[in-house]
Amino acid sequence: MIEGSGSVTGSDPVVDNLSAQVVDNLGADVITYGFARTSVITTTKFLCSYPESASYKFTFAECFSVLYYDWVKLDDVGSDYTSYVTTGYRVKTQGQRRFQSNYLFVFSDLSDLDETSAYTFQALWNYGTSGDTGEWTQKQTISQASTHEETNYDASRRKLKVRGSGTAVQFKFSSVAGEPFHLIGWAVYDTANSQV
Repeated sequence: MIEGSGSVTGSDPVVDNLSAQVVDNLGADVITYGFARTSVITTTKFLCSYPESASYKFTFAECFSVLYYDWVKLDDVGSDYTSYVTTGYRVKTQGQRRFQSNYLFVFSDLSDLDETSAYTFQALWNYGTSGDTGEWTQKQTISQASTHEETNYDASRRKLKVRGSGTAVQFKFSSVAGEPFHLIGWAVYDTANSQV
């Protein structure tokens, strides 16, 4: 949001100490103008095309839906878009020993939400590239709301159990259809085995 001067709210004549009207070099009265401060809400626009009949139409799209679906204005239904973040590899104990990330603390931004923040969580162990390797944990769906102790705070913390062990791990967080996805960050405590 940008604040700046807005519309003119009025004008006043400029007078000197003797209450005489001040004039400029051409003899015109000097007056001042008052301005109301206004707030301008900025938005990002995207140039988009969509098929219609045998051709394509072009339009601009904006980010303003509180339904958490894309293209709602186009067809009154919209479509879900899955967003996600996968952390980099956590390699502990010089990459030689297996370790466990027993618990993960996840922080969500609730400062401008009237509802919960939702996401799915999954641990990806030992450089596995798909769930077929058996190295990915089951997805956990998390709904993270302000608790009665957190109603006066902008963020919420949630403690999650992390299953599995290995020599490297990544954490994957994904959006849930129709729900806000406001992830701030995460923290984890690891324990390692004593033998290689």
